[in-house]
Amino acid sequence: MKAICKSISDEAADERRLTGTSVLGVKRLLRYSPRHVPEKMDQTPAPRVHSACPELRAQFNTAYVDFVDGYRETLQALHGGVLEPLFPEGGLPPGYRFEVG
Repeated sequence: MKAICKSISDEAADERRLTGTSVLGVKRLLRYSPRHVPEKMDQTPAPRVHSACPELRAQFNTAYVDFVDGYRETLQALHGGVLEPLFPEGGLPPGYRFEVG
């Protein structure tokens, strides 16, 4: 784990050298109030999944759409009178109470 952290730190340092940027530093960081609220916030919606890999993002989106389609079909069957519809894995029927312990 230490080697991984060192590798990440070294890569970040190399990138800062190339771009000419620097880290904030403790003194500068402590000047900021933890209660500060920005005057303007970005209003774009959050992505469905955070991934730098386009292939993984596409796989997730496909799996998500498949899940939603399966859930909707099962919900329609439930409303149509099917007594024990099979919801997709990870999908819970409406009104289901999940209890731990």
